[in-house]
Amino acid sequence: MRRLKFFPAPYPDECYYSIFCRYFARSGSTSNKRTIFELFGEAQSLAAFVFLPRRLELVDIWLGADSPVKREKLALDNSCYAYFSTAFTRQLYEGMERKIKTGEPDRSLERRIIQKCRRSHWPERLRYCPDCAREDMERYGETYWHRMSQLPGVEYCLKHGTPIRDSEVTFRQITMAFCPASHALQCLPLQEDAEKKKYRQRYLAIAGDTEWLLRNGLKLEGCRNIARKYKELFMEKGLTTAQGVRYPDRIKTAFTEYHGEGFLKQLFQDKENYLYWLDFVFESVSEHLRPLHHILLMEFLKGSSEKFYEAIPEIEPYGNGPWPCVNKICLHYGKDGAKKVSVSYFNGLTLGQFQCETCGMKYQRSNTEQVFEEYVEHVTILNYGHYWYEMLRECVEVKKLRLTETATVLKCTTTTVKKRADEIGINPNQNRKSCIYREKDGSKTDRSQYFRRRVTELLEVQPELTASELEEQIPGAYAWFNKNDFQWLKQRLVVDQEKHYWAEWEEEQLKALISAYETIQKTGDPDRRITVGWICSVAGLRESEIKGRLHRLPNIRAFVEEAVEGKEEWLERRFKKIAARKKLAGKDLKMADIRREMSLKPNTYQKYGTFIDGLITELNCCIQGKKSDKNGLNYQQE
Repeated sequence: MRRLKFFPAPYPDECYYSIFCRYFARSGSTSNKRTIFELFGEAQSLAAFVFLPRRLELVDIWLGADSPVKREKLALDNSCYAYFSTAFTRQLYEGMERKIKTGEPDRSLERRIIQKCRRSHWPERLRYCPDCAREDMERYGETYWHRMSQLPGVEYCLKHGTPIRDSEVTFRQITMAFCPASHALQCLPLQEDAEKKKYRQRYLAIAGDTEWLLRNGLKLEGCRNIARKYKELFMEKGLTTAQGVRYPDRIKTAFTEYHGEGFLKQLFQDKENYLYWLDFVFESVSEHLRPLHHILLMEFLKGSSEKFYEAIPEIEPYGNGPWPCVNKICLHYGKDGAKKVSVSYFNGLTLGQFQCETCGMKYQRSNTEQVFEEYVEHVTILNYGHYWYEMLRECVEVKKLRLTETATVLKCTTTTVKKRADEIGINPNQNRKSCIYREKDGSKTDRSQYFRRRVTELLEVQPELTASELEEQIPGAYAWFNKNDFQWLKQRLVVDQEKHYWAEWEEEQLKALISAYETIQKTGDPDRRITVGWICSVAGLRESEIKGRLHRLPNIRAFVEEAVEGKEEWLERRFKKIAARKKLAGKDLKMADIRREMSLKPNTYQKYGTFIDGLITELNCCIQGKKSDKNGLNYQQE
């Protein structure tokens, strides 16, 4: 490979392939193969250059570092990179940006990009606008292949309103050949498709949005972000549930009414099911959407691509920003500074992710009705942010603080300090002293007296002292007593479960659970089984916190055992209600009635089949006027 003697200056909206065609024509070469090897040093398919900025690593070799033509300019102004970026995942987008900036060769990335911009979606021939070709000849003395004319859905020139024509040059021809537009666009017949003429304004709108994506497509930040915004705007239109679950039939009906069935069939005439791609609007499979699909969806939701980009969804599950920061050592804690990263919907939950722009801490919320003051008590932190880690490193490596002192400065637990320090490869215990007692020459105080005195002094300040707290406050003391006089220490220490704090905590949580249970009894669904999860949900508590501590919370355990229904208790209660209604109608209770009203799952019947059959038989005896004392059932005859 060597520097080229010359390289044509790119024209406005000229595609990358067309620049090579003009180089071929001006070089005087008569061999396509020789010119390909001169440019690329090997055999190279040329068709993808119509749309994509391939082999950008060679630009500096061709033109030199001092050339005004740069990789960035060719990628943005002379390829459809920004247009196709709407179908890119974050990984593809970042890889392409890195390739453009550094010029590093990456054939694997190029292959994935070409697969993303599927060849099956390309037109059969290179296309052109006759008026644009005429203007090019008058202005430059030659014409060239324009980017806009090659893109799907662009059937009319946005500038002149002229129908886009097919040239005689097929994409199969240009795989290994240079076909300059000046040679190909001579004396071609001019015809306008009557069917397309009916939808001229629709096609012009698509051309306008296509031009906007060519200039601004990178602002949309890839298919995942676009899909998330689709979900929010669908919700505004009432096309999804409150949890973001879509109504597919409702979406397809509204979409067809907006664009018109005739236009959509004309646009996708090669597909029998022309709305098959609407199933890919979901975020997880959004990379399967083509840019043309995005344009149609953006027009449907907001009228144009530009308005879609500028649109701010009116429905904000967590209110309008800025949102508060959750970093306790940040100046914006509890006030503002955080921006919304994303809002997604999963398993009935609305998951919102937020990140402070000052400290970088990123957190997630899942309850839209929970106030921030309640949320900060149990924060879900996804990333502690650069500022928090800098403070951690400073505390350990610069200020030489011990573990507890570091936790105090960072306003978190020692466990959090240990985990986060391990992430960045530092030892939070490196400043810890194994024993703070040192015998000095002539000292009359031995270790026994020293440690007893220190423990006694600490107990006066902190009567409820655990072994771990002792080790933090008086390093070495626990090890000495464990070896020499553990019984003395054991009489003075408490385990964490015995602390008075837990009795207060249990009392507070029990009040909340009892209040929630009373609320359920008054206003809850009478047919629903009363479970720990339901009571905790109404009380605003975490089910895992309550269930995980039942073994050491006797009062809450006793309440749960009394209030929560077992599966058989719930089935019996429901069956009795159904049997009472059947009794008024003078009919027997049947399994079909149970299945119809309760929607029992097959595994429930398999597990409790004997119990269910026996209960139905017993209730039917009561309906017929017989009495049964089994399970405490007592029905009077009418």
